Amino acid sequence: MRNRPPKRRFAKVGSPSSPLIAQFPCTTIRHRARSHDTDRSATRRERRVRLGADPRPSRRLAVVTCMDARIDVFAVLGLHLGEAHVIRNAGGRVTDDVLRSLALSSHVLGVDTVVVMQHTKCGLVGVTDAELRDFTGADFGFFPIDDHAAALREDIELLAMKPFLQKLNIIAGFIYDVESGEIDDLVRWERD
Repeated sequence: MRNRPPKRRFAKVGSPSSPLIAQFPCTTIRHRARSHDTDRSATRRERRVRLGADPRPSRRLAVVTCMDARIDVFAVLGLHLGEAHVIRNAGGRVTDDVLRSLALSSHVLGVDTVVVMQHTKCGLVGVTDAELRDFTGADFGFFPIDDHAAALREDIELLAMKPFLQKLNIIAGFIYDVESGEIDDLVRWERD
């Protein structure tokens, strides 16, 4: 059987509705991040026991986001420990290491949905690869961000085109506002 690239369906930037965001406890496209300290019914001890039995994320979700210390992924998305894989790097960009992690997440641990979540006031906005190479002395791509929507679209397209990620059904690009705590679903791809 010949591998064909998957069909691409993208949500319009600023789309007024987002079924993907609606699946999280925070149910509107624009919302305030809430604390995840309250559990749905289990105590912390019960959650730990349950987590020890199965390493697969219960929501079949992986989140790629920035390493910025202001982002509490679980609180922002209303998630609990054990519900998602969280992969962090500078800028929340899709790099070779992210691809490696997602290949394992999808094939070995059942992940079928990926959220790439960037944020406002990111240190990679408004700089160039050359400037970062000069500053650090490192000789590799830093994936700076000129436009979040364009960067998210580029990263999601890269994920969608990888034959080893064919188990992914939904890939979405979110932008998190670090000041207001709001999230926008900017880009979304779904497998037909």
